[in-house]
Amino acid sequence: MAAAMLGSLCAFAADADVYEKIEKANASKTNMQGHFDHTRLIKASGKTVKMEGILYFTAPDKLGMHYTTPRGDKLVINGRNVFIHNAQYADGRLFDTASNPVIAGLSSTLLNCIKGKIRTVASENDAALSLKDDGKHYVITATVSKKSSRGYAKIIVTYRKSDCVLVKMVTESDAGVVNTYLISDILTSVTNKPEVFAPRRG
Repeated sequence: MAAAMLGSLCAFAADADVYEKIEKANASKTNMQGHFDHTRLIKASGKTVKMEGILYFTAPDKLGMHYTTPRGDKLVINGRNVFIHNAQYADGRLFDTASNPVIAGLSSTLLNCIKGKIRTVASENDAALSLKDDGKHYVITATVSKKSSRGYAKIIVTYRKSDCVLVKMVTESDAGVVNTYLISDILTSVTNKPEVFAPRRG
């Protein structure tokens, strides 16, 4: 019993070291660009939708996801402002995270996953973390213990071991909608133009 407890404590400490390593590595990355492939699966119907676009990130709180498929769709986070233009919000809609907890949760989760702050993601979503090392990546799963107003059941993030950059994120909602984002052609030595974070259409 004592040996098992000691083993669990050692594993917990080792995992914590990895989470700390990922967060510290990303703290020095102030800008990022990359191509993303986005797949949405609705488990109940089996329907799958494939999308793609260009991702822009500037620390600490700016994210632009500009879709080329469907062309013109956009998700922009700029501080407390979140702009969404898609089939649901055909004319585009601007949200204030200070008055919308669901959008605030979406914004915080996306930003903190990119910044490697997976322990913050777990804390905000009341989730337990587990870590796997596949040799080239750290794969971290945050499993939510109960239904949340944020709507997540599970969040899985994959970071490259070489530089701890996020290359994959999977979110599964309580309703059984699974969104998978694959990020490729990643650049970190870039400067993003302010207009990519403009909370408006175009």
